[in-house]
Amino acid sequence: MVRMGARPERLMAPLRDDIAAFLELHIEQALVLEQGGIDIGLVTGIVGIARVEIEFTGSADHAGTTPFHLRRDALVAAADLVMRVRRLGEQLARTRNGYFIATVGRLEVHPNASNVVPGAVRLVVEARAEHAAHLDAFLDALSGASLAAASGARVERTAFKGISRSEPSPCSERLRAHLAEAATSLSLK
Repeated sequence: MVRMGARPERLMAPLRDDIAAFLELHIEQALVLEQGGIDIGLVTGIVGIARVEIEFTGSADHAGTTPFHLRRDALVAAADLVMRVRRLGEQLARTRNGYFIATVGRLEVHPNASNVVPGAVRLVVEARAEHAAHLDAFLDALSGASLAAASGARVERTAFKGISRSEPSPCSERLRAHLAEAATSLSLK
Protein backbone atom coordinates (compact mmCIF):
# COMPACT_ATOMS: atom_id res chain seq x y z
CA MET A 1 0.00 0.00 0.00
CA VAL A 2 2.77 2.39 0.93
CA ARG A 3 4.63 1.67 -2.30
CA MET A 4 1.49 2.69 -4.25
CA GLY A 5 1.14 5.98 -2.33
CA ALA A 6 -1.38 4.98 0.35
CA ARG A 7 -1.03 6.20 3.92
CA PRO A 8 -2.17 3.32 6.18
CA GLU A 9 -2.11 5.50 9.29
CA ARG A 10 -5.00 7.50 7.78
CA LEU A 11 -7.24 4.57 6.85
CA MET A 12 -9.56 5.12 9.80
CA ALA A 13 -9.71 8.90 9.41
CA PRO A 14 -12.85 10.35 7.82
CA LEU A 15 -12.53 11.39 4.20
CA ARG A 16 -14.60 14.50 4.92
CA ASP A 17 -15.44 16.45 8.04
CA ASP A 18 -18.06 18.80 6.61
CA ILE A 19 -21.03 16.37 6.80
CA ALA A 20 -23.30 16.78 9.81
CA ALA A 21 -25.74 13.95 9.07
CA PHE A 22 -26.61 11.28 6.56
CA LEU A 23 -30.14 10.57 5.40
CA GLU A 24 -31.11 7.47 3.48
CA LEU A 25 -34.46 7.20 1.76
CA HIS A 26 -35.64 3.63 1.86
CA ILE A 27 -38.70 1.82 0.58
CA GLU A 28 -40.23 -0.36 3.28
CA GLN A 29 -39.81 -4.03 2.44
CA ALA A 30 -42.75 -5.24 4.52
CA LEU A 31 -46.38 -4.16 4.82
CA VAL A 32 -46.32 -2.35 8.17
CA LEU A 33 -46.73 1.19 6.84
CA GLU A 34 -49.14 0.23 4.05
CA GLN A 35 -51.43 -1.81 6.27
CA GLY A 36 -51.31 0.87 8.96
CA GLY A 37 -52.20 3.63 6.51
CA ILE A 38 -48.97 5.41 7.45
CA ASP A 39 -47.36 7.71 4.90
CA ILE A 40 -43.81 7.76 6.22
CA GLY A 41 -41.75 5.98 8.85
CA LEU A 42 -38.92 7.49 10.85
CA VAL A 43 -36.33 4.88 11.70
CA THR A 44 -35.27 4.90 15.34
CA GLY A 45 -32.21 2.73 14.82
CA ILE A 46 -30.39 0.24 12.67
CA VAL A 47 -30.88 -3.19 14.18
CA GLY A 48 -28.05 -5.41 15.26
CA ILE A 49 -28.04 -8.84 13.66
CA ALA A 50 -26.81 -12.09 15.21
CA ARG A 51 -26.64 -15.39 13.34
CA VAL A 52 -26.10 -18.70 15.12
CA GLU A 53 -25.49 -22.16 13.70
CA ILE A 54 -26.94 -25.06 15.68
CA GLU A 55 -26.46 -28.75 14.93
CA PHE A 56 -28.32 -31.73 16.31
CA THR A 57 -26.94 -35.23 15.95
CA GLY A 58 -28.98 -38.36 16.51
CA SER A 59 -29.07 -41.61 14.60
CA ALA A 60 -30.02 -42.21 10.97
CA ASP A 61 -32.20 -45.32 11.11
CA HIS A 62 -34.65 -47.06 8.83
CA ALA A 63 -37.96 -45.18 9.02
CA GLY A 64 -40.05 -48.29 8.47
CA THR A 65 -38.53 -50.52 11.11
CA THR A 66 -37.37 -48.20 13.90
CA PRO A 67 -40.13 -47.70 16.50
CA PHE A 68 -40.67 -44.25 17.99
CA HIS A 69 -39.27 -45.16 21.41
CA LEU A 70 -35.93 -46.13 19.83
CA ARG A 71 -35.60 -43.17 17.50
CA ARG A 72 -32.99 -40.47 17.97
CA ASP A 73 -34.49 -38.13 15.37
CA ALA A 74 -32.45 -34.95 14.90
CA LEU A 75 -35.25 -33.34 12.88
CA VAL A 76 -37.66 -33.67 15.83
CA ALA A 77 -35.22 -31.58 17.90
CA ALA A 78 -34.87 -29.04 15.08
CA ALA A 79 -38.65 -28.78 14.61
CA ASP A 80 -39.07 -28.22 18.34
CA LEU A 81 -36.40 -25.53 18.26
CA VAL A 82 -38.03 -23.76 15.29
CA MET A 83 -41.19 -23.35 17.37
CA ARG A 84 -39.18 -22.26 20.42
CA VAL A 85 -37.42 -19.60 18.31
CA ARG A 86 -40.81 -18.26 17.25
CA ARG A 87 -42.13 -18.18 20.84
CA LEU A 88 -38.96 -16.59 22.25
CA GLY A 89 -38.97 -14.01 19.49
CA GLU A 90 -42.63 -13.16 20.03
CA GLN A 91 -42.02 -12.75 23.79
CA LEU A 92 -39.19 -10.28 23.19
CA ALA A 93 -41.14 -8.44 20.49
CA ARG A 94 -44.10 -8.00 22.87
CA THR A 95 -41.98 -6.04 25.35
CA ARG A 96 -42.47 -3.01 23.04
CA ASN A 97 -39.02 -1.87 24.11
CA GLY A 98 -37.47 -1.58 20.67
CA TYR A 99 -37.76 -3.77 17.61
CA PHE A 100 -37.02 -7.50 17.79
CA ILE A 101 -37.49 -10.36 15.31
CA ALA A 102 -36.04 -13.87 14.93
CA THR A 103 -36.11 -16.43 12.13
CA VAL A 104 -34.90 -19.92 11.36
CA GLY A 105 -34.08 -19.37 7.72
CA ARG A 106 -31.88 -22.34 6.95
CA LEU A 107 -32.38 -26.01 7.68
CA GLU A 108 -30.20 -28.85 6.36
CA VAL A 109 -31.38 -32.39 7.03
CA HIS A 110 -29.13 -35.45 6.65
CA PRO A 111 -29.43 -37.90 5.04
CA ASN A 112 -32.58 -36.17 3.70
CA ALA A 113 -34.37 -39.29 2.47
CA SER A 114 -38.04 -40.06 2.97
CA ASN A 115 -37.37 -43.56 4.33
CA VAL A 116 -34.62 -42.60 6.81
CA VAL A 117 -34.96 -41.10 10.29
CA PRO A 118 -32.86 -37.91 10.11
CA GLY A 119 -29.55 -38.45 11.85
CA ALA A 120 -28.27 -34.86 11.70
CA VAL A 121 -29.73 -31.41 11.22
CA ARG A 122 -27.99 -28.06 10.88
CA LEU A 123 -30.01 -24.89 11.23
CA VAL A 124 -29.20 -21.20 11.21
CA VAL A 125 -31.08 -18.79 13.44
CA GLU A 126 -31.03 -15.07 12.78
CA ALA A 127 -32.13 -12.47 15.33
CA ARG A 128 -32.46 -8.74 14.73
CA ALA A 129 -32.82 -6.27 17.57
CA GLU A 130 -32.77 -2.56 18.16
CA HIS A 131 -31.02 -3.13 21.50
CA ALA A 132 -27.95 -5.29 22.13
CA ALA A 133 -29.43 -6.47 25.45
CA HIS A 134 -32.31 -8.09 23.53
CA LEU A 135 -29.85 -9.93 21.28
CA ASP A 136 -27.95 -11.13 24.36
CA ALA A 137 -31.14 -12.26 26.13
CA PHE A 138 -32.35 -14.09 23.05
CA LEU A 139 -29.03 -15.88 22.49
CA ASP A 140 -28.93 -16.99 26.12
CA ALA A 141 -32.49 -18.29 25.90
CA LEU A 142 -31.75 -19.91 22.54
CA SER A 143 -28.88 -21.87 24.02
CA GLY A 144 -31.12 -23.27 26.75
CA ALA A 145 -33.95 -23.93 24.31
CA SER A 146 -31.68 -25.85 21.95
CA LEU A 147 -30.41 -28.04 24.81
CA ALA A 148 -33.99 -28.72 25.91
CA ALA A 149 -35.03 -29.57 22.34
CA ALA A 150 -32.09 -31.98 22.03
CA SER A 151 -32.92 -33.66 25.32
CA GLY A 152 -36.58 -34.04 24.40
CA ALA A 153 -35.67 -35.81 21.16
CA ARG A 154 -32.90 -37.94 22.75
CA VAL A 155 -30.22 -36.40 20.51
CA GLU A 156 -27.14 -34.28 21.13
CA ARG A 157 -26.69 -30.62 20.39
CA THR A 158 -23.30 -30.94 18.73
CA ALA A 159 -22.82 -27.30 17.75
CA PHE A 160 -23.95 -23.90 18.95
CA LYS A 161 -21.72 -21.27 17.42
CA GLY A 162 -22.01 -17.70 16.37
CA ILE A 163 -21.63 -17.11 12.66
CA SER A 164 -21.78 -13.32 12.72
CA ARG A 165 -22.92 -10.39 14.81
CA SER A 166 -23.30 -6.69 14.14
CA GLU A 167 -24.28 -4.30 16.91
CA PRO A 168 -27.34 -2.03 16.81
CA SER A 169 -26.82 1.63 15.95
CA PRO A 170 -29.34 4.24 17.10
CA CYS A 171 -30.34 6.95 14.66
CA SER A 172 -29.93 10.61 15.51
CA GLU A 173 -32.78 11.92 17.67
CA ARG A 174 -32.09 15.43 16.39
CA LEU A 175 -32.43 14.36 12.75
CA ARG A 176 -35.57 12.33 13.54
CA ALA A 177 -37.11 15.40 15.20
CA HIS A 178 -36.44 17.48 12.08
CA LEU A 179 -37.95 14.79 9.87
CA ALA A 180 -41.01 14.48 12.11
CA GLU A 181 -41.49 18.24 11.98
CA ALA A 182 -41.24 18.19 8.19
CA ALA A 183 -43.70 15.29 7.92
CA THR A 184 -46.16 17.12 10.18
CA SER A 185 -45.86 20.31 8.12
CA LEU A 186 -46.72 18.25 5.01
CA SER A 187 -49.67 16.58 6.78
CA LEU A 188 -48.06 13.17 6.44
CA LYS A 189 -49.21 10.50 8.84
